[in-house]
Amino acid sequence: VEGVQASLGLTVQDGTLPDLDTSIPNVASVTADALLTLSFAGGDGFLKAYGQFHGPRDAGLNRSVRLDPYFSMDLEGAYAVGSDLELVARAEQLSIDAPTRWANYPQPVAALSVGLRLRW
Repeated sequence: VEGVQASLGLTVQDGTLPDLDTSIPNVASVTADALLTLSFAGGDGFLKAYGQFHGPRDAGLNRSVRLDPYFSMDLEGAYAVGSDLELVARAEQLSIDAPTRWANYPQPVAALSVGLRLRW
């Protein structure tokens, strides 16, 4: 399909710390990422969506705390209003809950930014 690009990645890993015979802390055995881009208006505009999934994982060496799986998404768009000027907007870390990648360190909350991009 013209103007559309997509990718999907899946990682399955079974990592252990050999000296302790335990899972590597904060490393999910399954992760996935997806990207979808769409250009429009003859290439003057584009939309991009990027999503990440991290499966459950141990938070430390003692395996007493498990971190929940999480999904987050980033959205971005731009539109050229001239040869040297673009309107841009971005929404990052969109998720149902505040995702936690490492124990006691939640990811930043969702952020929205808008602006202008100048080219010279």
